[in-house]
Amino acid sequence: MISTQKNRIFILLLFPILFINHSQAQGLLDGFMRGKGNFVTALSYSNESYDTYFVGDNKTQNPNLGTIKTNSFGIFVAGGVTDYLDVIVSAPYISAKATQGFMSDQDDFQDISLFLKGRFLNRSFENSATLSLMAAGGLSTPLSDYIADSPVSIGNQSTQWDGRLIAQYRFSQGIFVAAQTGYIKRGNATVDRGLEVSVPDAWDYILRTGGSYKKWYADAWLQHQNSRNGTNIGPGVPFPSNDIDFTRIGFTLYHPIPKFENFGIALGGGFTLSGTNIGKSNRFSASLVYNFSFAAPSID
Repeated sequence: MISTQKNRIFILLLFPILFINHSQAQGLLDGFMRGKGNFVTALSYSNESYDTYFVGDNKTQNPNLGTIKTNSFGIFVAGGVTDYLDVIVSAPYISAKATQGFMSDQDDFQDISLFLKGRFLNRSFENSATLSLMAAGGLSTPLSDYIADSPVSIGNQSTQWDGRLIAQYRFSQGIFVAAQTGYIKRGNATVDRGLEVSVPDAWDYILRTGGSYKKWYADAWLQHQNSRNGTNIGPGVPFPSNDIDFTRIGFTLYHPIPKFENFGIALGGGFTLSGTNIGKSNRFSASLVYNFSFAAPSID
């Protein structure tokens, strides 16, 4: 049986922490289970900016907007209801502004997200490797009346339902490879001009690999999202109705804080490689992480 000390270090290393703008599930779901009674919380800050964006598939810049900058503060909580079922909650407070022109800044709570993740297969092999299969479902809904129909927006004012399948293979050395696919069903949004517009559904695909060494944890990820339909940015076209596709890469680093039991610092980055009707943004994040447990201690 794993000792209390080893189990605590293991829990410290395994969590998703990189929050993606507009509450994408990439930052909420990973291929690890917390375990019954084990919880991780994180307070995060992130900064994202871009001066180049895609109109359709074509890159362009707009001197009337300059650089669009977004700062966000988020809270993340994940805990094990059982050894096979986790609950995940997150909520960000986001501010966005353009450095040029007359677009109004936005500053408000965005969407609250609630997910349940269950593991239905956990197979161990003779070489001590493990294969895990999981399913997750969640809901995200706006927390405030932020303006969605603007290039300086913090969200699309759509309630979203998200269903995912996750597969992860973990080698005996602690290195893992994970893949997940999900379908995001989005409800309609009402824009300021009084119109109700359709917000496109999307398929989402994520690959992640990483591992731990001593007390360090690191991973790298690739995310691709493909909307099923939608419009292109243009005069009179509501922004929430746009067909938004993107390919992003990123990383996460984590280390416990010396002499502060169960606390740690996480750093992350995300970079947009290509897209449709989206900013070519770079994003950097830092998080203060606290791990705690209501589980009974293990015995050697």
